[in-house]
Amino acid sequence: MDGDNKPAARCVSMRDLARSTSALIREIEDGGLLAVSRYGRIVAVIVPVPERLLVELAGGGAPVNVLLEPAAVDDQELATLELTDYERDLLKAAASTRTGYWRPDDGRDRRLDARAMFKLELEGLLDRSNGFTKITSKGVRIAKALKPVPT
Repeated sequence: MDGDNKPAARCVSMRDLARSTSALIREIEDGGLLAVSRYGRIVAVIVPVPERLLVELAGGGAPVNVLLEPAAVDDQELATLELTDYERDLLKAAASTRTGYWRPDDGRDRRLDARAMFKLELEGLLDRSNGFTKITSKGVRIAKALKPVPT
C-alpha cells in the first residue's frame, strides 16, 4: 500500500478469512483493521500489533513478561526534533503505556493536546488511525532518549 493511503477498516466473514488468510494478514500488517463476522455477527476485531508490546509467554512455570522494543535513537535523529515541553510530556505519557495505545488524561487541555498530538503525528511519533492513538516505534525510541527538562 502507498505510504499515505492507509487501508480502511472492513468486515469479512469467517469463510473469507479462512480462504484468504495470507492476503488479509498482509492488509493488517499494512495498518488495516479487520472485523470478522460469523453468521452475520461481528465476533472479533484484528488489528496490527503495536511496535511496543508486552508479550506474556506461558511456559511450564509462571508466565514470563517480555518487552519487545525497537533499537535506541541516535543523537542526530533527536537533534532534528524541536519538541515543546508539553509535546515531550505527551510523548512520554504515550510511551509509558503497556500496549502502545494511548489516550490523553481528562484533566488536560484538549486544544493543547490536539495541537501537540497533530505535531507528534506529523513527526511520525504518534499514529492516530482507526479511532486509536498509538505510539510508533520511532516515538518509543525518541521518548526513551528524551532528557528530563530542567525546571
